Amino acid sequence: MARKPSSETSVEATNDQKYKQYLDERRVLIEAELSQSSAFDKYLLVLSSGALALSLTFVREVAPSPKASTYAFLVLAWLSFALAIGSTLTSMLLSQKALRHQRDIHDEAMRGGDWPPTKHTRLSSWVGMCNWLSLVCFVAGAALLSVFGAVNLSW
Repeated sequence: MARKPSSETSVEATNDQKYKQYLDERRVLIEAELSQSSAFDKYLLVLSSGALALSLTFVREVAPSPKASTYAFLVLAWLSFALAIGSTLTSMLLSQKALRHQRDIHDEAMRGGDWPPTKHTRLSSWVGMCNWLSLVCFVAGAALLSVFGAVNLSW
């Protein structure tokens, strides 16, 4: 058996080290992305729920008799916050399902010898859409509540 020249061996070792470093850094980035995604969901839930509670307190304590022309702003704000909460919770559930599904795809590819897998779950795109919907609804709710509050605030 012929030996490889030492320069080829060292190039392969260098490439293996680079690839290992790449995988290590990629793993760290994926973990950071998952952590940020989880934090985003939690913060959006807390902010939307808090804004909903704050608006109820505002109506009861600060502006118990709001102008009739502003009820639509309040109702739309409440609907926006409720939709933000609902789409965030949906996003969290879909994310869990997407991870399980992708894991099953990986397991199947490994058992079948078709590695790396060529299939990917489409649920991830639904998770992203739910996240954007949550954010848009929260911002809309905050804007609507701000208009309602500004018009009805008793100085």
